Amino acid sequence: MNKPLGYILYEGPSAIDGKPIVVILTGIDGSSNRKTGSMLQTYILRSDISPLNAIRTGNDESICGSCEHRPSLARSTGKAPCYVEVGKGPSMVWQAYQRGRYARLPVWQIARLVAARVLRIGTYGDPAAAPIRVWQGIIVYVSGWTGYSHQWRTIDAAWQL
Repeated sequence: MNKPLGYILYEGPSAIDGKPIVVILTGIDGSSNRKTGSMLQTYILRSDISPLNAIRTGNDESICGSCEHRPSLARSTGKAPCYVEVGKGPSMVWQAYQRGRYARLPVWQIARLVAARVLRIGTYGDPAAAPIRVWQGIIVYVSGWTGYSHQWRTIDAAWQL
């Protein structure tokens, strides 16, 4: 295998609807993104459906939950659709995942590799789709993190930090 582009933090059922998802950590070697700099990025994706297909079919609920900015919900509520250009970053990450370009390691090993970096939880997808243990296992090692969940009103109390 070529050098991995990143790491798989989680593969399993979505905490939102039980459908298959994957959480991928990227930005290991830094980034040319001027807004985020060398911040590590996490993508929460359906593992069995491309991001664009998930949006078209409404299967993005597994990773976005009841976010009012999901394209299908935004159309019916008049809210602005999600700002993420799904055809770019999320699609590229999903395609690389399908080609086996992300390494599988225990979360604690990945966390040690990225120690002292800053982490963005949910570059695409809602962090509440993954089990809390995934995030807890990595944030103890990073120097800082940022993230947001649109599920904050409905998330199970056991999930909260």
